Amino acid sequence: MLGMELYYNAFAELSTCRQQGMGPAPIPFTAILDYSRCFEFDPEQSDDLFFFVRELDRAFLDYHKEKADRAKG
Repeated sequence: MLGMELYYNAFAELSTCRQQGMGPAPIPFTAILDYSRCFEFDPEQSDDLFFFVRELDRAFLDYHKEKADRAKG
């Protein structure tokens, strides 16, 4: 969708902030907040950033959980 690349690019960049353990962890709230401050997002952009990054992150984590579950058999 036109204009969504801003949020997808943010998700890709913020994915480097997630902790790894037994599997990928969610992107920390503080990382999203720092990103919005660093790029001087206005309040509406910041709200959208949190929404879209969280939605993309949820889909990412669901995918990796399903993949791990299939590997277990």
